[in-house]
Amino acid sequence: MGSTAIKLLHIGASHSPDDIQLWLPKERLLISGDTAFNERLLPIFKQTNITEWIKTWDKIEALNPETIIPGHGHPTDLATVTKFTKDYLVYMRDQVQRLIDEDGSLIDAYNIDQSAYRDWGTYRQLHRQNAERIFRFMEFE
Repeated sequence: MGSTAIKLLHIGASHSPDDIQLWLPKERLLISGDTAFNERLLPIFKQTNITEWIKTWDKIEALNPETIIPGHGHPTDLATVTKFTKDYLVYMRDQVQRLIDEDGSLIDAYNIDQSAYRDWGTYRQLHRQNAERIFRFMEFE
C-alpha cells in the first residue's frame, strides 16, 4: 500500500490451523488475528493444537514486534500478549501433563487451579472448557 510494506504470514497453527497474520516490518506492527489474545482468556477449540500454538509463539517473538493488534483485546506490546497467550498455554500444558503423568482423569483437569486468570474476560465461560480440551488433546499425544 503506497510505500508501506505489508507481508501476509502463516507462521503456524494456533487458535485454528489456518490462522494468518499481517506484518508491517517498517512499523514493527503485527496484526496477529487469533494467534494472540489480550485482556481475556483465550478459547481452546476442538481443532486447536496447543503444542503447535506454543511453537508458533517462537516465530512471533523472532519478529520482535513493537505493537501487536490481537484478535481479541486492545493493541498492546509483545510482553502483554505473551502473558495472555503463551504463558497461559504453557501453564495449562504443564498442569495437564502433570495430571496425565499421575494417571489423573478428565475430572481432575476440570479442577486445575486457574484462579490466577479469574479476572480475565471470558474466564467463567472458558476455563473449564479449556482444561477439558487440552486434556483430551494431550491424553493420547
